Amino acid sequence: MLTVEQLKPTISSIDEVRKSGLNVGYHDGSFVKNLLEDLNFNTSKIKAYDTPDDFYNALSKGSNNGGIAAFVHEVPYIKLFLAKHCKEYTMVGPFYKTAGFGYVSNFIYVHVWTITLQSISQSSLLKYIYRL
Repeated sequence: MLTVEQLKPTISSIDEVRKSGLNVGYHDGSFVKNLLEDLNFNTSKIKAYDTPDDFYNALSKGSNNGGIAAFVHEVPYIKLFLAKHCKEYTMVGPFYKTAGFGYVSNFIYVHVWTITLQSISQSSLLKYIYRL
């Protein structure tokens, strides 16, 4: 049996980032900017980035060197990021639930999507997907 040393985060929560006045990143154009503002982050500490490489470079610099101390994103995208950078970074909570999905008005598949999402969320499939 092989074991590996588990990473211990230097930051334990998003509140710690806010209270310490550190920079935090988010994906440009995402609803996460509003979430960070709702969590009372100073807007000058909220930094937008476009790509996973941008996040990586900003995290590598650190908040004191013009980068970020942490980034907030949707869990599936964080998992993709960690698949590439799991030796250097880890994910910490808390995890915030959002209001849900939005569709364009008159989208012809709204009914189908609604039924599908409802059946997935009420089954054990969603728990399985989150474990991946």
